[in-house]
Amino acid sequence: MEQPETSVLTEKQERFALSGKKNKKRDRHGHTVIASPYDPYWPVLAEDAEVELNQLLLSVLHPVRRPVSKVNWSELRKVPLKQRREVRQKLQQESNADFSSDRSEELRRCMFLGVNSVTRGLESASVGFVLLAQDADPKILVSHIPTMCAMQGVPILIMPSLRSIVNTALGFSCIALGVKRSAVESEGSHFHMLFKAVSEQCNKIPVPDPLPAFCYAVLHGPSDDEAEQPSVPQPTQVKVSTDIYKYRSSKKTRAFVPELPPEPQPSADYLSLDISTTSNKATCSSSVRKLSDEPLAVQDKEEVKGTQTKCKQVEFHYQPLRLKQTIPNPKKIRKKKLKKMRK
Repeated sequence: MEQPETSVLTEKQERFALSGKKNKKRDRHGHTVIASPYDPYWPVLAEDAEVELNQLLLSVLHPVRRPVSKVNWSELRKVPLKQRREVRQKLQQESNADFSSDRSEELRRCMFLGVNSVTRGLESASVGFVLLAQDADPKILVSHIPTMCAMQGVPILIMPSLRSIVNTALGFSCIALGVKRSAVESEGSHFHMLFKAVSEQCNKIPVPDPLPAFCYAVLHGPSDDEAEQPSVPQPTQVKVSTDIYKYRSSKKTRAFVPELPPEPQPSADYLSLDISTTSNKATCSSSVRKLSDEPLAVQDKEEVKGTQTKCKQVEFHYQPLRLKQTIPNPKKIRKKKLKKMRK
């Protein structure tokens, strides 16, 4: 009697079977993340104007360099011990021949060097223009500076070779550079030509729309003239009676009439629901809103309580967040996991 043949699963059937081996595949779809709804403002310098602006920046920063106080040991290593002092003084005089300490210190006070210094200058609204390095890593270190410049209308450019230029001119590298507004206003100032060139290149790059809410509030908010002026307390004049005696006008009246006690006022901790008093003390209030398609609109609010008062408030319309999908790098070289050796 012949035995029935044992059925063997095919490769396709093994893939769908529970006991079959599964090939673990990496997730190629990526992850969904929440991003900012505003387009990033990143004004990169055009390639055709890069050479001219680099030369202008190098010539402007050259007088800012401080005189050298020390000579490198590599230049004095092969010099005999008795001659090192003379050679050191000679090298210092040669290196500092083109630099003036008073002039360099005066120009250095007009500049902001570094991300923290530029940010503090923008917060105090005292920056005339800003230059950033394109190779700043990570970019989040300087991503807030272009937005602050757009908010205040300060010219800003992203330069690819800012690090090397600053290192050549000043002796150290820098990823953020700014100049005070007071140092670029006059035409005869040292930084005016550089400010003019940066402004021309910055005007060619449009600012993305819509701006963040705080930028729009500053640019399109109520002006100083329209804003309510704070009330100044006026001094009250006290009349002092010269007569120290009081007399009765008739026998039916008293010479001194005391004031009535003040009426008890309801506490502000809870709402009073007395119907007899609230019906007679009703106040009228009306509000008018203007609808607009802009990301922010100015709301005119009018309240009538005895006397009419008008005030303008900035109404914020927040943008919905964006959803972005991140895709992993398929060419990434992953580290192999070593199997643990059994004891």
